[in-house]
Amino acid sequence: MACKTTQKTLAEENSKLTRTIAELEESTADKLKKQQAQTATLPKMVLIPRPPGENGKRGWKLINHMGLGSAEGDDAAAEHAKKAEYNHALDVVRTAMGHAHWDFNRRSNKQDPGSIRTLNRLRCPLLGKFEYDWATHEIAMQYHQNMRHKERKRKKEEASGAPAPHNPNRDVDSSHNGEEGKGPDEDVLNAPSA
Repeated sequence: MACKTTQKTLAEENSKLTRTIAELEESTADKLKKQQAQTATLPKMVLIPRPPGENGKRGWKLINHMGLGSAEGDDAAAEHAKKAEYNHALDVVRTAMGHAHWDFNRRSNKQDPGSIRTLNRLRCPLLGKFEYDWATHEIAMQYHQNMRHKERKRKKEEASGAPAPHNPNRDVDSSHNGEEGKGPDEDVLNAPSA
């Protein structure tokens, strides 16, 4: 008799679980339909493709292809906002490179650019608008190249016994209201927003 009771109890539990599964599947299907309807109404984000050629002196300017360069008809406030957004993107990428322990003594193609991409999109949504993260890559390569050049120059001067170059950003400068270590770009970033 104990066997029949156990079978009956198991059959009841099985039917309860079957009903629960059916209810969950139905609610999940409803949620999925609602989510698909919401995404269908959202505008599709078109990613900005990388321009052909090379960034730099002989090629195109990164700030212009990011859509943050000055354009005709821009007033001073709009230009200032674009420049501040560009400087913020530069700062985010450079900071992420520091957090990722980017090694400036190694060649840039030996580094892992994926280590900085995700963090950048979270901190600066602008960087998520570019196809294959080309803007992040260009900023990182530009910074990497500048830091390698700076490091090689420093090592060369150390080897020749020349005195270290004077860094004007470390001194107190009257044009920065007596604040120490402030570079020229930081004024743009720290300016009060309109």
